[in-house]
Amino acid sequence: MNKRTLITVWGEVQGVNFRVMVKMKAEKLNLKGWVANLGNGAVKIEAEGKDYALDKLIDWINSSPGLSIVADIKIEWLVYKNIFENFAIKY
Repeated sequence: MNKRTLITVWGEVQGVNFRVMVKMKAEKLNLKGWVANLGNGAVKIEAEGKDYALDKLIDWINSSPGLSIVADIKIEWLVYKNIFENFAIKY
């Protein structure tokens, strides 16, 4: 089943290539959407795709990949809209 999620990640997630790693992982999972740094030091991710792929992305984020240290994560499930063509890094 296709789903859409909005994920906010807090911790040491800026300045450690976290957005690049999220993009690469999302593309491997055939997810579409975006990732962006927020002004408060957090990272926001909006992603669409198969529910199992989104679950894998969330599990991977919780593992504090690379040099990141994930302190907290907020997950909001949204209505699937199929609005993205790829997975992008927003600046």
